[in-house]
Amino acid sequence: MSLPMSLGESSKSRLYAQHLTTDLLPSLEATRQAIQQTEHDISEYRDLAQRLRGLEQTGHAPQTTLTELGGGCYVDAQIPDTSRVTLDIGLELHLEMGASEAVTYAEKRAGVLEKRISALKAREENIIWQIEQFRGAIAEADAGPKPAQTAVVERAA
Repeated sequence: MSLPMSLGESSKSRLYAQHLTTDLLPSLEATRQAIQQTEHDISEYRDLAQRLRGLEQTGHAPQTTLTELGGGCYVDAQIPDTSRVTLDIGLELHLEMGASEAVTYAEKRAGVLEKRISALKAREENIIWQIEQFRGAIAEADAGPKPAQTAVVERAA
């Protein structure tokens, strides 16, 4: 026993819509959030490199800075030697290096993240293309079957 064509088309439409809402749209949102976070990280690394260059220009002279202790409480802190810095490189790993090495690290890390942005944007474009394809398929399924086109043959008299 076969299903009526309209029921089959409606079923396709629901299946396409389900894939769209459960897979593609959340994937697009996650990709856009990853792009936004990665752009923020790039900005942070670029800012770090600029600040470290500023430290190098001061000749690594002692610095006084306002440091948060927590709970909204701040204290002036004296940093006697700025020639070495400690970077948090993620996964609770900290790396001590010279300021010039840290500048190089920050610039390289920003470069790696820019490549990641390119890959994420390509993924975003692909997901958008898939969404458009599925929306077209849903519209086609909702419209129902297309009537068969008949060819008109003209005979030469």
